[in-house]
Parts: sequence; structure tokens; C-alpha cells
Amino acid sequence: MGVIVVLVVMIVPALPPGPWEGIQRLVTMLLGPIGVRQTWSMYAPEPARAFSVMHLTAIEPGGHRRVLEEHPDAQTWTPRWHGSRPRLELWRARVVTHLEVPLDARTRYLESVCVRESRTGTAPLRIVMDIERRPMRSPEEVRRGSEILGPASREHVTSFDCSAPRVLALIAADRARLGRDAR
Repeated sequence: MGVIVVLVVMIVPALPPGPWEGIQRLVTMLLGPIGVRQTWSMYAPEPARAFSVMHLTAIEPGGHRRVLEEHPDAQTWTPRWHGSRPRLELWRARVVTHLEVPLDARTRYLESVCVRESRTGTAPLRIVMDIERRPMRSPEEVRRGSEILGPASREHVTSFDCSAPRVLALIAADRARLGRDAR
């Protein structure tokens, strides 16, 4: 009997709205005075709230801007489960999170973009990173007929210097490894 009570206390408050809402309210009301609050966030403390796509632009010597193709889902806005995503895509997904703080992963990714782009000729002076975001709507909104993803917004994240000494050293090491002359 105790197991059933524990399961009801754990599961019922976290269920999505449905025919059991009366039972949910009752369980929540009974547990409130003793400080037990059970929500979905207990199981997903940092759930995804938006689907983000990275946009990169290379600033070439002379000021020419070149859009870099980074993400194949950029045109289709196709969210996928982490289990079906290749490693590089998972890395890119990490780079577009926590935009309010500098991330070592973002810096390393942009360094790798500078190195990759230098293979096409002259290394760009800068890489400009913007993020396009579409918020994920709540399950209640989707049940009422809304699309899963909300309207897109675009935000500037950073402008990365490809002429920094560390990046130039990485480019030189890459060219030496590939047997190419320094340009």
C-alpha cells in the first residue's frame, strides 16, 4: 500500500492536463502543507525552451562578407532527438546555448571555423556569429492547435577575431600538418 501512495505522490502531480486533473489538484493540495512539490522540472531541470540555429559570416580582408553554411537544418527547422544526432551537431548545439556567458566550447568552435575557412585560401579576419531562435510552445498550446515552434528571432552573439595569435598558430599547425605553405 505504501508503494502505491509513493507512486501516486510522485507521478500524479507531474502528469499533463487530462481527465485526472481533479486528482492532481487533490494530491497537490494534500502535499502542499508538508512542502512536497512535484513538477516536471524535477525530471528535466533545464529543458530546451527553444530550437536554435547558428549563422556564421566570414569577414574577409577588404571587408567582403561571406555567409558560411553551418547547419543543414537551418532551412527546415527540424528538431531531432540527441540520440539520432551526429557528434558535430551535438557540439554545435552546445555552442548555441547560454548565450549570456562566454563558453569555452564556443571559442574552440569558432577557432576551428577560422582554421577550416583558412583552408579555402586566406583566413578571414573575423567570424560573426548570430543565433536564430524559435521558442518551443508549451504542450497545452500545441494541444490547442499551435505549431510546436514559435516565430523566429535573430540575435548577435559574438564577433570572433581570426587574427589572434592562438588562432594564427592553429592555422599554421594545420597547414604544416596538411603539407601546405603558409599563406
